[in-house]
Amino acid sequence: MSIDRTVATPRMRGLHWRSLLRALTESPWSFRLLCVYMLFEYVRPQSIYPIIAGPPWAFLSILATLAAVIVEGRRPRIPTPLAATLVFFTVVMIASRITAIYPDAATAELKLFGNWLLLVVLISCVVDNERKWFLFLMAFLLFSLKMSQHGFISWIGRGFAFTSWGVTGAPGWFQNSGEFALQMGIFVSLAVGTYFALRAYMPRWLRAAWFFLPISAIGSIIASSSRGGLLALIVIAVMSVLRTRYRVRALVSLAVGLPVLWITVPPEFKLRFTTAGTDATSQARLRFWSNGMEMARMYPALGVGPGNWLPYYRDNYIVPGDSLNRFDERGQLMIQPAHNSFVEVVSQLGFTGLFAFVSVILAVFVVNWRTRRLVTGLGPSGDLIRLTSSSLDDGVVVFCVAGFFMSVAMYPFLWVQVALSAAAHAAARNLARTSVSTNHRGRGDRHRNRRGMYRHSGQNMTGQRVDSKLHGLAQDSAPVNNTIYPQ
Repeated sequence: MSIDRTVATPRMRGLHWRSLLRALTESPWSFRLLCVYMLFEYVRPQSIYPIIAGPPWAFLSILATLAAVIVEGRRPRIPTPLAATLVFFTVVMIASRITAIYPDAATAELKLFGNWLLLVVLISCVVDNERKWFLFLMAFLLFSLKMSQHGFISWIGRGFAFTSWGVTGAPGWFQNSGEFALQMGIFVSLAVGTYFALRAYMPRWLRAAWFFLPISAIGSIIASSSRGGLLALIVIAVMSVLRTRYRVRALVSLAVGLPVLWITVPPEFKLRFTTAGTDATSQARLRFWSNGMEMARMYPALGVGPGNWLPYYRDNYIVPGDSLNRFDERGQLMIQPAHNSFVEVVSQLGFTGLFAFVSVILAVFVVNWRTRRLVTGLGPSGDLIRLTSSSLDDGVVVFCVAGFFMSVAMYPFLWVQVALSAAAHAAARNLARTSVSTNHRGRGDRHRNRRGMYRHSGQNMTGQRVDSKLHGLAQDSAPVNNTIYPQ
């Protein structure tokens, strides 16, 4: 018998705060510093509370995390599909920087991408087992809840009324209502997946309280007045129905939920859907997309350069006196982004960059599918990884749908999803490896089947029957776990 400190205990799954705190304090410094970085990057308390304003907290915390990773001797665990596509996209970014029309803007964009690439590497180094995956997931949900409750309460405070500016999240990446809605869509999918993985361990009052997470996120999406955010929410709801085994129950829930959702949408917000394509906002975006594709045709290989959209558009497409021009409160002409992540990428990085960008997105789906194969039948620990990996798929769909109407290719949304997918896969491999080792402590016969895979049959140390097929680290039957969990 041994204490397995790589998996979450039942009390941790029940969200007992003492068990969670003990697990956090037992975690290595690299993990704790990584959570601190995510706090400063996502919640931005340094921008909310003047008493801690000043130092570059996010920069310092990610450097501290990097130092801890080096001292602890950790190495990246990025699955091959993600590693290959990330390298491909990085090479395209560097090549496009070399040929950029505005080198200074391209250098700044390349540095920003380097930050996200470093984050992917650090998360894949640090979050390498199921317990750390559970704790990091809880931290991510908590940081998102901080934003969702603010948006939801703000909407309630104005009497569920519509405003053209919507609601905003934490200062920085989520201050714009559209980007805030995108993050809330990602939050909804993860909150729902985590609930189904943990509900058997939660007390009744906590199961009821958990519903505030998706409800506050959905309310925040409606309050944001973001058409792309609401459309993405509907798309992942339909995807969930198509994916579940309980399709009839899910169809009934969807048939009831969608009308209720539509009723809660303010009339002014509904009107925005009826004028889509004809109002001034839509006309301006259609022009941006057309001009962006023209840039791609002029520079098909590597585009105009990373971060070059704004200066290039200013110098080549702005027409004085145009009715679609917009001005800020000081009367200065505003140069707007492409309002489409894919047009943003193809105009700045060319068709080569667009292919690399889409390859990264597809690699996330491939890795999450492999993750689910690894943990099928591995019990509660496997259920958490399996369900949340499906939620990560939904999060990428949210990015693609909502990101079609906003320029967020170099925002944290996709790159954090990449990092979380790599971490979930590393946790799944660790869990599968541990389960295979546990099952092979017993006696039995081991031979090849007709497909060339090893088959082990016999009894484990507790006398229970073991019959598992091993192919790499995956197995079809549930393992017998001989570990004990600290409470």
